[in-house]
Amino acid sequence: MYGRDQQLVQLQVQEPPQPPSSLETAIVSSRSVNLKWQPRGGDAAEVTKYIVEYREIDRQWQYIEISDPPQYTAVIENLKPATKYSFRVIAEGPAGKSAPSQELLIKTEPQRPAGPPLNLSARPLSATEVLVTWLPPLYELRNGEIQGYNIGYKITSVQSNSYNFTSTSGDGDDGTGEMILSGLSKYTRYTIVVQAFNQVGPGPLSEPVSAQTMEDVPNMPPDDLRCAALTSTSLQVSWQPPLINYQNGLIQGYKISFEPIADNMNGELKVL
Repeated sequence: MYGRDQQLVQLQVQEPPQPPSSLETAIVSSRSVNLKWQPRGGDAAEVTKYIVEYREIDRQWQYIEISDPPQYTAVIENLKPATKYSFRVIAEGPAGKSAPSQELLIKTEPQRPAGPPLNLSARPLSATEVLVTWLPPLYELRNGEIQGYNIGYKITSVQSNSYNFTSTSGDGDDGTGEMILSGLSKYTRYTIVVQAFNQVGPGPLSEPVSAQTMEDVPNMPPDDLRCAALTSTSLQVSWQPPLINYQNGLIQGYKISFEPIADNMNGELKVL
């Protein structure tokens, strides 16, 4: 009796897209990963962007956004070498975000160590041996599993930039390392360095340390021995010290032994 009115309402029901599928790697390097995936079913037209999330194991998620137009690949850069990462992809459309895709676990490729061994020290054990000890590089600078160390040594007084290197495998007990350098020159100061290496190659050299082997008896006798008569009861004896390379320490004195040729009388004179 009061007339009639009518209103038409159109309702469009939408829902978030389905999670992407087939997440995999195209390229893995030491500091970047190239990912690719596929949209789920007919959701490709409804997706406005993709969100790629990644993190180190037991760390917080980081993310990058891929949009305008949506792509099915992404390059994640600035990663750490020889480190395990977890990746997942989320699709986003007008109605919201999808659930994350299945996580993909990837370990980046190693690089040479970026840091030197730490706490390098050296001390003499004998006239021809020096004990060298060190700690491995910082964990975040190893860039892979340390497989061993190169120990370089040279005589400090020799003006040369080249070291004689010897290697030891393994990372040692509790991450420590040590080596006994043997066959060294007696009473000689050496400069020593150490570098770590992994499956890719060697890292930087440590700061050098020095150590001097212990003293030993001279390898050669005094040189240019001379004897002259001064009086009927005295002789003058003179000599030159052994060559410096054969002294093996600081000469403390000389022992002069003499005996008459005509009889068996012996005597000794010690000169300091």
